[in-house]
Amino acid sequence: MANVSGNVTSTPAAVAPQVDPWLGLRVGIGTAACIVFILGFFGNLTILVTIIKNKRKGMNTLMYYLICNLAVYDILVMIISLPMTIVQDLAFYWVFGPVLCRITLGLPFLFAAGSITTMVAIAIDPFSFALPSIIYTQYDTSVPGYPQCGIEFSTDPNQQMESLRIYTIAIFVILFITPLLIVVCIYSLILYEIHRRNNKANLHYNRAYGKANRKTIKMMLLVSVTFIMCWIPLFICFFIIAYGAVTNQTRITFFFIYAVSHLVSYCNSAANPLIYAGFTSRFRKSLWYVFSLQIVKEISEHRCGLQSRETKVMRLSVSKRQKSEHRQL
Repeated sequence: MANVSGNVTSTPAAVAPQVDPWLGLRVGIGTAACIVFILGFFGNLTILVTIIKNKRKGMNTLMYYLICNLAVYDILVMIISLPMTIVQDLAFYWVFGPVLCRITLGLPFLFAAGSITTMVAIAIDPFSFALPSIIYTQYDTSVPGYPQCGIEFSTDPNQQMESLRIYTIAIFVILFITPLLIVVCIYSLILYEIHRRNNKANLHYNRAYGKANRKTIKMMLLVSVTFIMCWIPLFICFFIIAYGAVTNQTRITFFFIYAVSHLVSYCNSAANPLIYAGFTSRFRKSLWYVFSLQIVKEISEHRCGLQSRETKVMRLSVSKRQKSEHRQL
């Protein structure tokens, strides 16, 4: 159109909205994350409540307390780690601000360390019952020392990448390889000892077998194997990042693979209650009670009962009031 000075201006053409080519994958990962959250949070919460309610019915042993501890770690993973990590992976950057970044940066590894340490403790619990007594020799070696403290930060990119490699290897060995080797060795020794001492006349073995029965060992072995299978893809991504194998051409694709690997690692927390339910009838009944929505039905019936009681009380009060008014007349 023409303006006052006589110059001619043209109306800019409408720009077509850009469609995210990865929108379907983002929605799929987000939907899967919601399902994992529901299963993991409510499943572990159900396990926790079941153990607390059945403390006087046989669920007061050390193993159940450790399972309770493992469920608490899984709940924390579902509440804190999963939402922030999935949002960061799908947005390609941290969106929650620098304060939460500093607070929550190490929490996923802390929760993973707590979970794997609890699994090691669960493996050690039946170890003393299933195996003969072991005589331990104590050694006390005094080494003179003095307190030291120092902080040093490097800004060299090469040194930072080297530090990242060392950190990744250390986390992999300390939080993954070493504890799981301990768990596998302990359960292998227990199974070997149970098989070797399969003698009904041995009372000590019968007591040990009652504590460390095959079903419990199979359950915790399955928990350990599930942990390995769920965390291996994420550690592979960590090593790919640490050794700089991601190029500009593969960066976007790798980010989505990284997000899926993160989600698979969180599936471990959602799978644990299902494993417990597969081997323990009380857990199975409790989970079925929650996920079949029977609890919602009972709550609604309870509310309807309360409403009907309130209605009856109101009717009685109205009838009494009418009778009193009638007597006064």
